[in-house]
Amino acid sequence: MQIIIIFREGDRERFAEFHQGFLNLDHSSLIDRYNRNQKLGIVGVHAQGIMLLALHHRFVQVFGKSPIEWTNNCLLGLTNPIQMKGETWEFVD
Repeated sequence: MQIIIIFREGDRERFAEFHQGFLNLDHSSLIDRYNRNQKLGIVGVHAQGIMLLALHHRFVQVFGKSPIEWTNNCLLGLTNPIQMKGETWEFVD
């Protein structure tokens, strides 16, 4: 599942709002948030793409890696479900 993100006016502010909301989430809650979106899929709404990009950045900050793919600063993709493994996450088989 992928979406092309073409940045619009106001996206920086929207990204910051989403990112701020993720700052208080613990590891398990971040994983739950990703898995809910992975199950839902990308529905093509621009705001969802910006939210997933903010979630991607938070994953990188917290875990040093993200299950959300961000390619060429424009293509965002969801991969497989994930689960906690110690202080990090792994893909579910």
